[in-house]
Formats: sequence, structure tokens, C-alpha cells
Amino acid sequence: MPKLKDTENIGLGLKNGGQRKARLRDIADACSDSRARLCKIILNLASIATVLVTFLGVSTADDTAFPRVKGGIWELSAERTLPGGNVQTWIRKARHCQNPSLLFQGYWGLAGVEKGGCRFKPMKMSESRYRIDSECMLRGAGKAVAESKITLTGDSAFEMEVDVFERGRHFRATESGRLIADCVQ
Repeated sequence: MPKLKDTENIGLGLKNGGQRKARLRDIADACSDSRARLCKIILNLASIATVLVTFLGVSTADDTAFPRVKGGIWELSAERTLPGGNVQTWIRKARHCQNPSLLFQGYWGLAGVEKGGCRFKPMKMSESRYRIDSECMLRGAGKAVAESKITLTGDSAFEMEVDVFERGRHFRATESGRLIADCVQ
């Protein structure tokens, strides 16, 4: 699994997000016990700024590298096989009218994601095949990395296979998505 560079995209959509994330990591690493409170305040303020930038709609993710699908209401069928062999399945509907690339920006693991969120590196392999490498910072558990392989069937259906590596464990997930309705404005 290739590692993402600090200069690559953060899923929360920051301008120069990777560089900002790298600076936050440098601040966190430089914190000693005597400065822990100040560092915590700085990191919390940075996290709040991250969320504000997110809600303002700024994005650094190269939207042209994400799979190109129609916006609308999607039916998603998923299955996740846990390290112990247990299988979880679910079907859900998701509304992605403005930014359908969010269908492919998720965390498949078991832990809670930190405020810093996830970074995504989308790559177009061919006209209908894509790969997305992701790295998510987890609460109290380090990070999880994943590799997603997506195959499109036109712009209204897809199949996705995901390999997740988290806390020394590996598990897999699959998801099928199909557009079931247009968005009503």
C-alpha cells in the first residue's frame, strides 16, 4: 500500500491541505509535557479552522481524478469482512446532488476518525477504472490506510473493492452503487 505524501489532498477539502496537515503534525510532534496545554489549544484552533474551511466549500481534491458519476440519489449495497471473518452487510440510500465524488470518500474501518479526517489520492487508471488511496487519522489508534478500486458502468453505477489496513489488521469491503433518482431542485 503506497503511503500518501503530506502535500496530497485532505478529505476535508483544505487549500494546500497536506502542507497545513504536515505543519499540524510538526506542532504535535514538537509538543512536550510542559507545553501540552498550549499545543492542544493550537491544534484545536487549527481543527476548527479546518471545519470552517470545509463548510465554506473550498476543496483541494482533484475532482477530475475522482470517478465521474451523476449526482442524485444512490442506492448502495455494501459488505465488510472483518479480520476475524465476520461479515457485515448493509443497504442504504445516499443523496449526493452537488458533489457525487463524496460517494468515493469514506472511511471503511472500525475506529472513530479524528477531527483532521482523511486524505484521499484519486487516480484515473482508464476510462472506467479508478483507484483511490486514503489515509485516515483515528482517535487513539494511529492511522488507517486503504486502497479502493472502482469500476464504473456508465455514469450511474459502480462497483468498488476496498482493502483496509488498520492497527496491524487487514480487512476488505465491497460496495455496489446505482443511481435510483435525480435530485429535485
